[in-house]
Amino acid sequence: MLAADGSKQDDVFVFGTSELAHLLCHYMAAEPARRVAAVTVDREFIDAAPAYSLPVPLLALDDARAAHPDVHNVLVAIGYQRVNQVRRDVTMRLEQEGMEIASFVHRSATIDAFAPIGAGSIVLEQAVIQPFVSLGRGVICWSGVVVAHHSVVGDWCHLAPGAVVCGNVTLGPGVFIGANATVRDGVTIGEHAIVGAGALVTRDVPARAVVPGASTAPDGRDALEDLHRI
Repeated sequence: MLAADGSKQDDVFVFGTSELAHLLCHYMAAEPARRVAAVTVDREFIDAAPAYSLPVPLLALDDARAAHPDVHNVLVAIGYQRVNQVRRDVTMRLEQEGMEIASFVHRSATIDAFAPIGAGSIVLEQAVIQPFVSLGRGVICWSGVVVAHHSVVGDWCHLAPGAVVCGNVTLGPGVFIGANATVRDGVTIGEHAIVGAGALVTRDVPARAVVPGASTAPDGRDALEDLHRI
């Protein structure tokens, strides 16, 4: 595929019909190097169309692959359902089916050259990823996120808008950090834990624990068992 200026474009599918999928279609319309060929989902979800109008066709995955046999890259636009496990499972299945998992970094994000980013990660506008940070696979960093030096963000983490992860922090796989929450330097948060919006986390958090918004400590709930909405 060629862009209007004659340069080569790589086509990509966007998997999912969430607001994130809509945003990615919008952002990528301004990218000269890539074009969204279709938004796609599994066939059983094709009738659950979003309320907003997509700028490209919405197709079942097998129909999309038949219509665009040369497209092998897919952006997985799934949020934090089941504490990020749905995104993980879909990504791994698509890989097994031969798809290449694409990443997206908004042009206004700041990512240091010494901050490796895992496949399938999505980094939105004005996010800052400092030197010596490691982002795992399938990490989502929403607008205005800051991840400071020497921090490790595990696979499938989700950082909501304005979240701040200070230096030398470790986030286990599948952690959710809410909007405008802050994780103090040196803290470790265990896998699939949830930190609510506006929380200030000053000490380590066990796996699957829940830190309520505007709080500093877990509240005793199990993130996978008790928070079915997430």
